Amino acid sequence: VNRRMLRDPHYLTPMEYKIYKTGRVPPEVMPDLYAACDVVLNASVVDNQPLSLLEAFASGLPVVTTPAGDITGMVRHGETGLLVPHADPAAMAAAVATSPTRAPST
Repeated sequence: VNRRMLRDPHYLTPMEYKIYKTGRVPPEVMPDLYAACDVVLNASVVDNQPLSLLEAFASGLPVVTTPAGDITGMVRHGETGLLVPHADPAAMAAAVATSPTRAPST
């Protein structure tokens, strides 16, 4: 698995700018996918504690998410991520524009 695979249309379909719709991604590709990301968005309306947010944290990625389910137990606004209202794409876009950068590698 390498970054070249992430550019393969079977894995990623470009939508607009640098936003990609991935569809199903094999688990062994996830580390490379997270390494290629700048921010993780989660626009869930119903979710409890999504594994994708834990993976984003472990990868050092900034997170922008809605406060669905117990996400507020995982994300402290302005500290471990940014929380935006449900069904508010303008707020999500604004949060992405101001989101922090990836955490430094250790």
